[in-house]
Amino acid sequence: MKVFFFFLFEFLLFLTVRGTFSGFESCDFDKCQDADLAEGLSRVNFLPNEQQLRELCPKTLQQVACMVQEAESCTGKTVEELASIADTTFAKIISGARGLIQDICDEDSQFRKDYLASRDCFRGFLRVGARHCSQEADEIVEILLEPSDKSEDDEDSKQQCLRGTHELTCLVLQLEDTCGERAQKVFLDTVVRFSDLFISICDDKETAIEVRTMLFDYLELEGDTRSKMETALSYLRRRRR
Repeated sequence: MKVFFFFLFEFLLFLTVRGTFSGFESCDFDKCQDADLAEGLSRVNFLPNEQQLRELCPKTLQQVACMVQEAESCTGKTVEELASIADTTFAKIISGARGLIQDICDEDSQFRKDYLASRDCFRGFLRVGARHCSQEADEIVEILLEPSDKSEDDEDSKQQCLRGTHELTCLVLQLEDTCGERAQKVFLDTVVRFSDLFISICDDKETAIEVRTMLFDYLELEGDTRSKMETALSYLRRRRR
């Protein structure tokens, strides 16, 4: 599983792409494009700072609203309805990003405050933490699984489930240790909002429970830490149904 830590900036860049999207060929999204916004986004270095948010948010909110309105107008369905349909990647992106952008553009929201307080640490953590957790997940697979459970061909295999579960668990726990609880909250909130599109963990309930128990016992997770991770992983699996 590839865990993308912060989807907001990727979505903002996505807003500048012109063209049609599968399932939305009759929609005219080009009318929502803003050249000034595209230029401003091109100057952002990975994660926008407070001043960049002030500059970019008004036009970003306007463009997202325009794209939502056009998508709903030309399909006759709400974005939430469209996002529930398989293979509607664009709708899933819009659905996940709309609330996230509204929160990060609201100067009084707790999400924005937590993000800005953690931003500098995020930037350093991602370059090291994501790579470390990916490598550690490979080691965990070798340690905990029998050869018969290792299959790269099956996306829903126990191997993929274990790897994905460990990567996310590792990132969440290390992020709290490195950057604090506020950074961890921003990460989990963002991942959950985009889980339908980006998170590939375990669709089979029995496999998910078996893998989670196996991993948490091996890592000796207990108490509040174990409860927090069980809640997060269970919620992500429910969101993918």
